[in-house]
Amino acid sequence: MKHLIEVIRNVCFEYEKYEKDFIQMNMIELICRTLVKEHGLTEHTLPKSFSHMIGICKKEKFIPDVDQNNTKELLDGLMLLANSMTFLKKMDEIKIYDLTDRLKIKPFGETR
Repeated sequence: MKHLIEVIRNVCFEYEKYEKDFIQMNMIELICRTLVKEHGLTEHTLPKSFSHMIGICKKEKFIPDVDQNNTKELLDGLMLLANSMTFLKKMDEIKIYDLTDRLKIKPFGETR
C-alpha cells in the first residue's frame, strides 16, 4: 500500500493539468477514505461530517499502529490539491478539517 500512496501523492503534483479528471475521480474523497482506513477511524471516532465512511474500519487503531509515513504522503497530497481553488472549496464543503482533527499523528519532534 505504501507505494500506491506515494504514487497518489506524486500524481497530485499534476492538479492543474488533470483537474477535471481528479474531480471526476473524486480524488479528495479517495484520499480521505484512505486516511480513515490508515488511522482506523470507526463510528466512534469519525466526525459527523464523515459519517458516510462508517464501516470502512471495523477496529480502532492506536498511534503506534498508524503508519506515519503513509499519513504524511496522504496529507501532502491534499496540500498539493489545496493549491487549486476548486479543490480548496471542495475540502471546505466536506469539512475536511473535522477529519484531520481526528487523525492520530505523533507530536512534532517525536522520533519514536
